[in-house]
Amino acid sequence: MAGQLFLVAVVAVVITVPKAAPSAAVDCRTVNSQSDVAISTLHPTQPNVGLGEVEKKRKGLADADPDHGSLDDGEPVPVVVGPDGELYLTDHHHFVLALLLAKGEKALVRITVLENGSCQSCTPSNDTCVHEFWEHMTKDHLTYLCSDDDKPMRYTSLPRSFAPDASPKLQNDPYRTLVNVMRKKPPTGQTEPCLVRPEDPRTAYFWEFRMAEMIRRRIHKHDADDLIQNYAETTKISQNLMDAACSAWNEEHRNPGAKTCAETIADDPSLVD
Repeated sequence: MAGQLFLVAVVAVVITVPKAAPSAAVDCRTVNSQSDVAISTLHPTQPNVGLGEVEKKRKGLADADPDHGSLDDGEPVPVVVGPDGELYLTDHHHFVLALLLAKGEKALVRITVLENGSCQSCTPSNDTCVHEFWEHMTKDHLTYLCSDDDKPMRYTSLPRSFAPDASPKLQNDPYRTLVNVMRKKPPTGQTEPCLVRPEDPRTAYFWEFRMAEMIRRRIHKHDADDLIQNYAETTKISQNLMDAACSAWNEEHRNPGAKTCAETIADDPSLVD
């Protein structure tokens, strides 16, 4: 209307969207509780295993009852209950994959719950809390986020299951098999193995991975080729290869090279953000 002034008040309304919470059906489990679950419900927290060690364990599981929660040398496997109740395996990956290959993904495995804090407050669709969950997993050495070429990687690149046809799937690292054998078999002329796992958890985190990386960067190429080509799925490592690996480790021990991938991430977890 002419001659009249209309004042329009604009009111800003701030809407707070509540943090998404898991549905009532989510089972967050109790810390330290044990139960039997199908292998298909477990998520790996590392990108590779030593298939030689897996094959050795698979042969020992021929008589395992798939309908009864299997134990690894009498021990349940540890898990962290993540967002929306998802189960993340933090150790015993070789055993779980071996059981799957022996008895199928519906075979039951006995788990023990280490933590469940993120289950109550986070869903997979909430990027912020999912990031916080993996940040915690990284800082507490509950996930190994190093690629096949020993570089930091993001958690999104981890296999989503233990299935052989998963994409991505658990990759074979023959050096992991080599390290496991080196812990038990002495080099020529010695009575004790050249690798001894430390008991102090502050120095033992991801120890097998770190030893594998150190040996991989020191061993001669022809010995590395021998390992990769001939020992992909067996723990029958030749004595010559064992001696070469111990020599590589001794050289690394005398003249330490660069920090391993795991040590680098421990110093700067933001590398895997």
